[in-house]
Amino acid sequence: MPDTKSTARLAKLFPVLGLVALGACHIDPNTQSPIDLVTSHTFDHANWQQIPGEMKNQVEPITFTHSVNFGPGETELNEAELTGLLAFLQNSGVHQGARIEIDGPRSRGGYFDPVTAARVSGIETELSSIGLRSQVPVRPTTSLLRPEDAIAVSVTRAVVILPDCSTPQPAFATRPTYSYSCSNTAALGMMVANPLDLVRGRAEGPADGEPAARVIQLYRERKPSGY
Repeated sequence: MPDTKSTARLAKLFPVLGLVALGACHIDPNTQSPIDLVTSHTFDHANWQQIPGEMKNQVEPITFTHSVNFGPGETELNEAELTGLLAFLQNSGVHQGARIEIDGPRSRGGYFDPVTAARVSGIETELSSIGLRSQVPVRPTTSLLRPEDAIAVSVTRAVVILPDCSTPQPAFATRPTYSYSCSNTAALGMMVANPLDLVRGRAEGPADGEPAARVIQLYRERKPSGY
């Protein structure tokens, strides 16, 4: 049970503490520095805002594989398999910079038997006739070793992974907002002919200074460019 004298002393002390607290909360802008003005306030809440990530196109490699089938002991492509191979190359989007690999069943030492070697060479010749270069991969393609008379043709090329413009970003508002310029970035990713241009670009070709100078001269003469 609290002492009566202690209770009386606390009752007398409370008004004094109140005056001290009020004095501490009083801010005189004429005598206190701006730093004192800021530190004298207490913030009991805050608004959190996530900084939106950079919306950009990602360029990643992707591999398409096609199986070319041969009859037992055959080394030449028949018309149906050749048509299927050409359709696969067209649908896979072969372009400059794509890697084409041809592989077949190998021995334990990683070598082709004579029949497989002839099949691989025949496919290389067909691709070379339409202007496509191919190679045998260093590591064997083990995913398409069945059937045993099949030869695997793989195309590895770059593809564009578009940013997700439908994902709302938290912002200082009651409603979520969307990242600006994301649609323009996605449109660029869909229009680019060679995805590798987004990574390293291309060197400028030769320029002709005479037409450019002619356009400037016509501009200075205030004549239309087609004049």
